[in-house]
Amino acid sequence: MRASLLLLWLSSMAGCVALVGVDLDPTLRIPGSGEAGAPGDPNVTADGCVRANCDSLGVACGTPEDGCGGTLNCTDCTNGCTPSDPAVACVGRCGAVKDGCGGNHDCGAGACGDGGAICFEGSCCNPVLECGTACGVTLPRGCGLPPLECPGPGSGDTYVCHEGTRCEPATCGNACDTIILDGCGGNVTCPPAQAPAVCYQGQVCYPQGCGNRCDGEVEPGCGLPTERCFRNQCPGNDCCQYNADLQYSECTPNPNPGTICSIQR
Repeated sequence: MRASLLLLWLSSMAGCVALVGVDLDPTLRIPGSGEAGAPGDPNVTADGCVRANCDSLGVACGTPEDGCGGTLNCTDCTNGCTPSDPAVACVGRCGAVKDGCGGNHDCGAGACGDGGAICFEGSCCNPVLECGTACGVTLPRGCGLPPLECPGPGSGDTYVCHEGTRCEPATCGNACDTIILDGCGGNVTCPPAQAPAVCYQGQVCYPQGCGNRCDGEVEPGCGLPTERCFRNQCPGNDCCQYNADLQYSECTPNPNPGTICSIQR
C-alpha cells in the first residue's frame, strides 16, 4: 500500500518536472486591467488596439509590453533574455517603454507630434486644454494633468451658465405683455407694446391706419375693428383729393393756397 502511494507521488512529481521544460506559446499575453479582446480576434483589444507579439518585437525571452497596456510572456530562453527592438517597440509609443528584460527603451516624445498630445504612461495622450463652452464647472484634463477650472460669466458677458454649459438667454424679441422661457433655465418678462404698436396675441403688432386717406374704410389688423377714414379731417388747408394710382382719396397740399379747398374732410 505504501509502495503504491509512493509510486503515485513520484509520477505526479515527474509530470510537474516535464511541464517546466515545455515552451509556452510565444504570443501568450498577460492582459492589462479590464481589457477584453475583440470578438473573434484575441490580438485586438476592445478599443481597436492591435497587440504586438514576441516575434514582431524580435523578443525570444522576456516580458515586453504589447503596446496596448498589457505584457507579453516570451519563453524561448535558450540564449537568455533578448530585449525588444526599439525600432519596433517605440512605434506609436513615447517615453520609457519596457524592453522585456528589466530595462527600458527611451522612446522620447517625438511620436506625439506637435498637435498638443503629451506623453503619458508610455503612450501619446491628448489632454483637455481649453474649456470651450463649459461654464462654471471643473473638467478633468486627463493624461495625468490637474483638472481645468472653467469660470462662469464675468462683467460685460451676456451668457449664463446652464447645466455646465454657456447659454445665451433669449430676449423678448417681438413678444409683448407676456412671460417667456429664456432657454437657459429662467424666464423673461416682456413689457406691453409701445404706441403706435399694440400687443396682439402676445406679439407686437403695428395696425394699418388711415394715414393720409380721407375716404372709405381700412382693416387695421392686429385684432382692431374697421376704421372709417372719411372721418379723417385733412389738416390746415390740405385738400381731400382722389388719387387714381391709389384708387382712393388722400389729403394733399392745396394747389391754390390762396383759396379754400372745395373738399376738405
